[in-house]
Amino acid sequence: MKELYVLVCHESKYTNYELDKLYQEMVLKGYDDNVIISNLDNEFTGLEFAGKYGKFTVGIDQSAAFHFFAELKYPHLDLPDDLKIRTKIKESSSLQMEASYGNANEKSPVIRITGYDQTLNIRK
Repeated sequence: MKELYVLVCHESKYTNYELDKLYQEMVLKGYDDNVIISNLDNEFTGLEFAGKYGKFTVGIDQSAAFHFFAELKYPHLDLPDDLKIRTKIKESSSLQMEASYGNANEKSPVIRITGYDQTLNIRK
């Protein structure tokens, strides 16, 4: 797929999603999925990844603004260095994290990742 506005999928397995641009929202609950979003529009409304063994790569603009939430067991996160971490609780192999990026405010969209052995790379 080249460009997409909204994708909501509550049961996905072993699927590859490759988007040049996502404009609004993606909600994906799956097992061993691979997602590449080359360009996340600055006006996006939210991203939610849940499940097991997923691999997610999201390209953002330098001027993007969002909140970030993670609740993971065996996390693999590669996040921007200038992400502002509000809370980070790491216990054994579990991680809970809240952060923000850019000039995020109460109306800014959310990127949320939950689950088991998930990988997320947010790159500029």
